[in-house]
Amino acid sequence: MNILVIGNGFDLAHNFKTSYGNYLDYVDDFNYFFEQIRVNHNHAPDISRCKDENNVRYFVGLFNRFGSDKESRAIIDEQHKLIYNNAWISYFRMRQNEIDDRWVDFESEISRVIQLMDEARHKVLIEVQLRNVKE
Repeated sequence: MNILVIGNGFDLAHNFKTSYGNYLDYVDDFNYFFEQIRVNHNHAPDISRCKDENNVRYFVGLFNRFGSDKESRAIIDEQHKLIYNNAWISYFRMRQNEIDDRWVDFESEISRVIQLMDEARHKVLIEVQLRNVKE
């Protein structure tokens, strides 16, 4: 699947649910459906727990075809593989809860993490070099 992301706000100005918060809602709704239907074999999940009715409609159709349709099974398995234990999604969710319920600036957060990792890498390199000089 190819996705083109244009960051000029056109989509949000036209009320498309394409914000980062909407994506995290999608992830939450997918995880809920996956647990209820695939793992717990609950064929009637409580849809009031879902955050977006469009997600509900999509997932009801997708998961209803899971047993009989290879393509639906492949979509579900691929999404689960990409979402489950995804460190970035967990990090964004944590930051969203810390900052604001709806806003996570993914690009700034990725930059922040990379900068912290780079700082840690430099500190480790300096410590290794100091140990080598002492020996």
